[in-house]
Amino acid sequence: MTSIPEAIAIANSSKLGLIASLWTRGLATAWRVGESLQHGTVNINETSNYWDQLAPFGGTGNSGVGRGRLVASGRART
Repeated sequence: MTSIPEAIAIANSSKLGLIASLWTRGLATAWRVGESLQHGTVNINETSNYWDQLAPFGGTGNSGVGRGRLVASGRART
């Protein structure tokens, strides 16, 4: 890939959408790209095999079976 829009298009072309990762030094880039990715979780400067155990978890497209940890997440964060 040679551009950010091309990278986003490649990532979003997947039939699966559980977790995506992006690496950047720029906060504005992280927000712009992260909000453009059609995935259940987007990690910034972290590998795609990491997720917060207390965060709601689920994917888009043909990944997952819905959302999980929603009630536990709300209780843990209040």
